[in-house]
Amino acid sequence: MHFRMPEKAGRAIYLLACVFVFVLPAKADEWYESYAKGLDSFRDQQWQQAINQFTEAINEKSDSRANAKTYGLHFIDYFPYVYRGVAYFKIGDKARALADLERAEREHVVGNARDDADAQQLLREYLDLARKSNAPQPDPNYADGLKLYNQKNYRDAIEKFKAVPESSPQRKDAVRYLGMAQEEQQRLDAEVTQKEKKERINRAFAAGVQLFNQKNLDKAEEQFKAVLQLDNTRADARDYLEKIDNLRNATRLAANESRTTEANAKKKPPLTTPTTRPEVKEPVRGPAVERTATETPAQGLLREGIALFQTGKIRQARAKFVELKGLDPNSTEVERYLRDISALREKARRGIAAFFEGDYNRAIATLKESSSNGTDDPHTLAFLACSYAAQFLLGGAEDNDLRQHAVQVFSMAKAVDANYALDAKYISPQIVALLGQR
Repeated sequence: MHFRMPEKAGRAIYLLACVFVFVLPAKADEWYESYAKGLDSFRDQQWQQAINQFTEAINEKSDSRANAKTYGLHFIDYFPYVYRGVAYFKIGDKARALADLERAEREHVVGNARDDADAQQLLREYLDLARKSNAPQPDPNYADGLKLYNQKNYRDAIEKFKAVPESSPQRKDAVRYLGMAQEEQQRLDAEVTQKEKKERINRAFAAGVQLFNQKNLDKAEEQFKAVLQLDNTRADARDYLEKIDNLRNATRLAANESRTTEANAKKKPPLTTPTTRPEVKEPVRGPAVERTATETPAQGLLREGIALFQTGKIRQARAKFVELKGLDPNSTEVERYLRDISALREKARRGIAAFFEGDYNRAIATLKESSSNGTDDPHTLAFLACSYAAQFLLGGAEDNDLRQHAVQVFSMAKAVDANYALDAKYISPQIVALLGQR
């Protein structure tokens, strides 16, 4: 790099050199000569030669001085560290240049110069350049990590901060940012995990609802239990599990009742059928068929069954028709009545299932329809009463009409079977408390 000496500095150095050349005695001190030669080499941009000569002067006289005495009454400005520092900078030795220039600054003598006014300008200019050149360069991993951190790419930023070596000036900051990036990444990972967990819960719950609606209770139960394993606060999943239990219980209760009725019918002694069975005309549903003198046992059973059916005693009528079917399996009249009774019983089961599903409006409508044709089924009447009671309680216990309906219908169930009692395993304590003593 070509160095251009400032005009004033060049003149000052030239004059100083002339003084040394023409006025120094033969036995002048060495630092004078070395300093003068160094200034000449500096002016000629002979940087290494100037460094060597300034070093010789410094070895003889180490302290800088403004208006330093040479001999007799001759004085000069002596600033070897300024000029050697600039020379070091010119050859690229920025560390030594900074050391010399900072020493010159610490000595605080350059500003007192008598003749060399340019030394102060050189000191300011090259001290700033040397400091900038010696400033630690950012570690590339640290710079990349900081950029990635600001872009919220914490995972890659972590790897960059980890790669900053222990010797790097940015190591301390890299460790601090590493901790911050790890915390942010953990937070993001937790959010992703929570989101995935929530999606799994919602998928399992939706699958459970679909299976429940398809009456696949076992598979639905598995899904709702899976929901609770992931989030045991999901009350909706618990509600569905309760509905599943209630439906199963309702099915078992209905099946037990059916088996009991059939068993009671089978306990009756078989009737003797005459060898020649007279023709039995299918009676028209209407008033009860009166007994005739020539009535056969089958005709008697048919008459009794029809009478019971028409007076609403469905359970007793069914027992008669079941017994009659054993006597006359081909009777279309018997089949018709049994189908009607079966339809009523199926309707009652649907109503009870609706109650356990929590659909009390549907339960009331279905059970009312089922019980309107018969008054001797305490089970159907009891669940109709429970449905009224549930609506009464859900409505804030303010609708007295619902409460009255519940009490009246349950009284009808007790009238049919005085020993009938609600099972607290299947019916809520509030409903039992409302109807249990009625």
